[in-house]
Amino acid sequence: MRVVLIGAGRLGQSLVQLLGAAGVEAVLCRREDALPEEREGDLYWLTVQDAGLALTAAGLPRGRVVLHSSGVNSASVLGHPLGGVLHPMMTFPGPALGLPDLRGVGARVEGPPEARDAAAFLARALGMVPVTCDDPVAWHLAASMVSGHLAVLFLDAVSVLADAGVPNAADLLLPLARESLNRAAVAGDDAITGPAVRGDEVTISKHLARLGPEDAAYLALDSRIRARRRALRPKK
Repeated sequence: MRVVLIGAGRLGQSLVQLLGAAGVEAVLCRREDALPEEREGDLYWLTVQDAGLALTAAGLPRGRVVLHSSGVNSASVLGHPLGGVLHPMMTFPGPALGLPDLRGVGARVEGPPEARDAAAFLARALGMVPVTCDDPVAWHLAASMVSGHLAVLFLDAVSVLADAGVPNAADLLLPLARESLNRAAVAGDDAITGPAVRGDEVTISKHLARLGPEDAAYLALDSRIRARRRALRPKK
């Protein structure tokens, strides 16, 4: 199988290297490039921005599978008879920052049988596990919460510790972050710890005094912890 990746951003640059390492022939081109004969493929994988998916797909052969990696969109956005989806549940910061380890990573696959089978084949070739999810918005929302939201929360915590004069704040917090996520994956809500769980209003007030009494992120997360804990209590 010869894969043509269209879209030379961080995702496309990463995938062309990952596919090559997996033994899959792959070439990368920019969306605005024409597709000369040497760039024709058995399959086209679009890594362009969502707004450009339909237009890019419209210029591709109707008899070839065309996949996109937009987490929030279904295959129908392509308007292509062999359009499908292959969206890895993983972040791709770009080769300059490092290629992700895709072993065991879930990948949402969708489309008519030929496209879905091709997407599943590529997913497995990269070490991923094909997953069926009929709600792409839920899939992408969950992924965004775990990647972007958790990342900015971690970086905010790093800033708090660094501002207090502690060196290597990220290195100090990373083991805690990993263990907390690992425990949450296994034990669910029972793994959540901290002052909101204990109802320790004195500690929470000290935190808010340090952050600022109107810190929306802290207050929102504190509220979510309390709500989840209330939901666990037996109904009277």
